[in-house]
Amino acid sequence: QTIAIIGGGPVGVELMAEIVQCFPHKNITIIDANQHLCQSFPSSTQQYLESYVKAQPNVELRLNSRIKQIITPHHVDDVSSE
Repeated sequence: QTIAIIGGGPVGVELMAEIVQCFPHKNITIIDANQHLCQSFPSSTQQYLESYVKAQPNVELRLNSRIKQIITPHHVDDVSSE
């Protein structure tokens, strides 16, 4: 069971952290078009958040990626990296 979070801003990162804590068996993919999580935050905070996310065993981080197509409400396909 995989959860896709579209957007790596503060809300997306907080949502990921809550899911990891409450449902540790779930696989999570964060998809964001920017080069870093929480793009408006200071670079030291971005680095800390990315290190935290990468340390989570069931979390995949897809930066520089955009959703091209959603096939069904439960299936995202065609994620492209820029």
